[in-house]
Amino acid sequence: MKSDSLKKFYDENALKWLKIKKSRSIDRVGKLLIQTLPIKREAALDLGCGTGVYGEFLGGRFKKVWGIDISLEMLKLGEGYRRSMDFIQADALLLPFKNSSVDIIISSGLSEHLKKVEGLFSEVFRILKPEGLFSLSVLNKSSIWNRYGSWNYPSGLYYHSFHEINRAAQENGLKNKKLNYLLWAGPFSSHLPSCLDRLDFYLPSFFCHRFVALYSK
Repeated sequence: MKSDSLKKFYDENALKWLKIKKSRSIDRVGKLLIQTLPIKREAALDLGCGTGVYGEFLGGRFKKVWGIDISLEMLKLGEGYRRSMDFIQADALLLPFKNSSVDIIISSGLSEHLKKVEGLFSEVFRILKPEGLFSLSVLNKSSIWNRYGSWNYPSGLYYHSFHEINRAAQENGLKNKKLNYLLWAGPFSSHLPSCLDRLDFYLPSFFCHRFVALYSK
């Protein structure tokens, strides 16, 4: 989606998204995004933060946490997380941060709104400090669920393979440090047995709905 239509979509559907903030899907992705990040860093940024649900994960680990989202209505609904992060309305491709100013960046659910991710990685590289880390979750283009079931999602979503993401990252000076695939991290995750989590790391990528990749500058 273009930034104007994306902003309109989330402004109009903010309440619907707020309802899934405590779902197991959010929990699983959040833990994978954050569990490998170092604790002793100054500043972290949640890119495409929505209502700020990941503030719960980040707030106790970093001295300063920002949440960036293009939707003002989503940010307004995140008032309860303001104790954990400071919200800023901005476009992810035009970030209001100085060069080399952020230690850690996480992002979940943003890449699927970008037809090309090169601009995202360019901005991430620009604002990350040396040795900074970028952890993101991506709808897996290689997945049979996404390939044949995209009708389940709002129009305008884009799927990316790890190859595409990794190439864009490398072209912008980032190096991959870790990759995890998730069998399923969607609306029905809460109905799946928790024992399936253990299978995620052993399944072929084409069975997995989403992946989480960690990069360093």
